[in-house]
Formats: sequence, structure tokens, C-alpha cells
Amino acid sequence: FLSDAADFPGTTAERSADAMNITAEQITVCSRDRLKRVLLSEVSCHFPRGTVTLLVGPTGAGKTTLLQVLAGLLAPDEGTVRLGDLPLWENGKLRAELILRISLVLQLPEQQLFAETVRDEFHYSLRPCRLTKAEREERIHGALKLFDLPEDILEQSPLLLSGGQKRKIALAAALSTRPEWLLLDEPTAGIDADGFRSLLAFISAWKARTSGGMVIATHDPESFLPFTDQVLCINGGKVTAAFSPAELYARPELLCA
Repeated sequence: FLSDAADFPGTTAERSADAMNITAEQITVCSRDRLKRVLLSEVSCHFPRGTVTLLVGPTGAGKTTLLQVLAGLLAPDEGTVRLGDLPLWENGKLRAELILRISLVLQLPEQQLFAETVRDEFHYSLRPCRLTKAEREERIHGALKLFDLPEDILEQSPLLLSGGQKRKIALAAALSTRPEWLLLDEPTAGIDADGFRSLLAFISAWKARTSGGMVIATHDPESFLPFTDQVLCINGGKVTAAFSPAELYARPELLCA
């Protein structure tokens, strides 16, 4: 993924010094269909800035739903998400100055990419940032360089790219907004061994060179533990346990409890 960690955008020096913690307080989410199934039930958790958190649990446990709530894509039926002391939602609307601090990369790039060209994908992602044309172009070309992508890819359809290129573009577009928080949903899905190693290098660089944080939903927690600060187990729409990496190294059976 990464061409050079030194090109990583939004280093600690470049970011504002007031990176915020994320706190979810008593979050309940029900399905939007007539069945009103409970997807998350009274979930409370805390994500300190500068940390990497893993969300683990079986398929359908609520990991993706929680990421969507944290990213502001899904409003909770009950409860509050806060960045620092400020609620993400106010009077039923997202606070624009907060949502720019968070980017979510979905499990399948095809769910995220939709524009006619890759350039349009970047323009859509950057539109809320209210940049000048020169600033926007600097962000775009910096993101391409970061992921070792050629300039001519900007005029191609994102839906016609290879699977690896789609994933790179989804990440590049997310990072072009220079978020403090990056949320990744099953980032290892469908990538080969080289891509996996590059992904781990990317996470390591993010943690080392930014003041923000990362939340990763994954079925493969062991690979991420060297970069992880906390692990939250989710099952049945609830946080059922929380562990440190050291606890899991000592007692790996805890993941199956």
C-alpha cells in the first residue's frame, strides 16, 4: 500500500494538537425495517486518541453497525457519540466541524466507490473541506503518491480497477481529508500476502506518525495485536468483554469465551 512512510499525510506536527477522544455512551440501534431488530444494545466504549482498537466478534455481532455510528453514517436510536466533550449529533443533524475528523473505509470498496472517475471520488470526499483548487490538487496528488498510484488513474473509472487498486483508492480518498480518526471495516478481506504486509506497515505508520486513532473491525485480530492498545469483543449487539493485547497473548482462549 505505502510507497514511503515519510510521505504519510497529516503527521503529528501537521495536525491540530487537540485531537479528540471518541466516546460512545449507551448506544442503541434498531434495524430500519418493520422488524426493528436490535443491532446494538446500550453499547458504551471509549477510544482514546493515539490508540488502535480492535472490534472482534462473529459475523452479525454489530461491529460494522458500531463503526457506522462512530463515523456518523448511522444515527443511534438512543445514546450519544462524543468527540471530546462535543456530541457528534446535535438536534438531529451531524456537526460538520466534527464529522471531518473521522473517515470510514468499508469492507468492500465497491460499496464506497461510485463516481465516474477516480478524480471525482476525491472531489466528493474533499468537498466538505472547502479547499482551494490548489489545496485540493495537493491533497489528491499527495494521496496518490502515498499509495504508489499513477497520476493517470485519476481519469479512470474506479469500478473498473483491480481489487487492490480499489482498496488503495478507497483508503487514499479517506486519508485525503486528513482525518484524526480512521475506521476500517475488515481491511484484510480479499487482499493477498503482499497487500496484507503493506496494510500492517500502513497501520504502524499511522500510529507512529499521527495524533489521531484507529478502530478496526476484524476477524483476524492476531495479526493486528502488535499495533493494538485495546480489544473489544462484540456479540449480540453488546460489548461483552474488553482486553489488552498483553492479556490476549497470555490467554488467547479469551477470544473464544
